[in-house]
Amino acid sequence: MPSLTTHFDVAIESDSEDDSFFINVNPGVFLLGSVTPDIRIISNWKRDHTHFSSLDDRHIGQGAKNMKTQYPDLFKRAESSETGKAFLAGYINHLVADETWINVIYSPYFGNNSLFDTPEEANLYDRVLQLELDRLSRLNLSNMEFVKENITDITMDFSIDFLPESLVVKWTDWLLESTSWEFSWQRIRRLAHRQKSKNVELIDRLVESFLDDVPKNLSKLYDKLPDNIINRYVAIVTKN
Repeated sequence: MPSLTTHFDVAIESDSEDDSFFINVNPGVFLLGSVTPDIRIISNWKRDHTHFSSLDDRHIGQGAKNMKTQYPDLFKRAESSETGKAFLAGYINHLVADETWINVIYSPYFGNNSLFDTPEEANLYDRVLQLELDRLSRLNLSNMEFVKENITDITMDFSIDFLPESLVVKWTDWLLESTSWEFSWQRIRRLAHRQKSKNVELIDRLVESFLDDVPKNLSKLYDKLPDNIINRYVAIVTKN
């Protein structure tokens, strides 16, 4: 799935596209919403609890639909709250971005095993592309300074039914700390093992092979994919 950095970046791009301009009216809360489905990083909840759909879902927009069905009063309260509107706009953008990644990027190019020798290699390079998008997003966000400036001291005066207030505060503090972390391709060592395969030895060999020459291996990855695939991904998210 896209990184937190990518979610920040894509949310800003989406907001500019649909002329709602939450990023100008209530930027901190909008940005907080755009990454909060991943609050399970610190809560250890199952993914479905905050994303409202499974990884097997093949319909873009299903998570938002399920969320609205499960918490209709939440969306009704948000109609009279600028904070609520901004937070939920960011939150839904995250759900759409993840679902778009699964349907537009992962399934056709990494999930069918036709472009790579093994499922382990395919999953590794899916994570490589996620990191590449993270790297590019950091450039767009001036190495996270834009995010840090806007989520510092935000006022979240709107309660979310399924998120304890204390956890949201803890999450905001965690996000602020994360904005100081440097980008590193070494993160692929951890990300590569987030797959069903338990063939640790093979995954480790693939990781080392990639890290031996990152530019060369990135170029090989791009050769396997359609031109402008990242721009296409962002464009689809912004239209949904």
